[in-house]
Amino acid sequence: MSADLLHVRDLRVSYASPAGEVRAVEGVSFTLRAGERLGLAGESGSGKSTTALALMRLIRPPGRINGGQVLLNGMDLLALSDGAMRGLRCAAISLVPQGAMNSLNPVLRIGHQLADTIAAHDDSRGAATENRISDLLEAVGLERRVARMYPHELSGGMKQRVCIAIAISLRPRVIIADEPTSALDVVVQRQVIETLGTVQRNLGASIILVGHDMGLMAQFVDRVGVLYAGRLVELGPVRDIMLDPLHPYTQLLIASVPTLESRGVFKGIPGLPPSLVNPPPGCPFHPRCPKVVDRCAADMPTLREVRPGRWVACHLH
Repeated sequence: MSADLLHVRDLRVSYASPAGEVRAVEGVSFTLRAGERLGLAGESGSGKSTTALALMRLIRPPGRINGGQVLLNGMDLLALSDGAMRGLRCAAISLVPQGAMNSLNPVLRIGHQLADTIAAHDDSRGAATENRISDLLEAVGLERRVARMYPHELSGGMKQRVCIAIAISLRPRVIIADEPTSALDVVVQRQVIETLGTVQRNLGASIILVGHDMGLMAQFVDRVGVLYAGRLVELGPVRDIMLDPLHPYTQLLIASVPTLESRGVFKGIPGLPPSLVNPPPGCPFHPRCPKVVDRCAADMPTLREVRPGRWVACHLH
């Protein structure tokens, strides 16, 4: 791997609600290396998608980025003006959104939507843009004729590939894919993930894959970060984490993945995620943790490196 490309430091995001401030992301820090595939995994509500949107500066009211830094090649994206950040979206850092059908404009042809993205950053018009659109569609495994179609004429997998084409239209250095295979069958999931891997290699880009499927993470990413209640609780090489998870939450996440050996037996994580308005004292996972000790209910563990490249926030390590 090459040098670090993206540094996320102490990122904090909250949402205002009638019940109080929802602290969706609480001090998340990690790096992304050039050419790397990094996964962010966890249950629904763990802060994965909010982190992805914050990196893109797409948090909207009642949400608010409360603090932290997002350094892309040394430039703090959170400190840029709205206009400067708009110029970097798709050109330097891009998002493959969750739910392709809700992301595409239902009344515009696919080619028009790709052209809009290109026109926002490039003055090229006419045949040059049409050829570029055709090349983008072919790059994600779609025929040129798709440019003349509307979203409702495409399958779920084709719509997701269009979203990937839009995301790579300006050759970004960082691609954030927010659960790109949700609501797709397993065959199409594989095709979409393979498409992501192909375009990443062709561009020489880095990818942040957001999702809850640890099996998918094991097949695709180089490193994985596990989030719980808005905090990063474990981070390390995906092979090491899958073979020897350190945090009890990571252990339960991996144990919940179905296997051929345990056919018919489904394991879940007992209990429910904590309130992000009034989280429990100490470690937020301690009410559900099978290995809880007295200290867990009083002291918040910090994320620290316990082995080379292995980071965990747990009093057991």
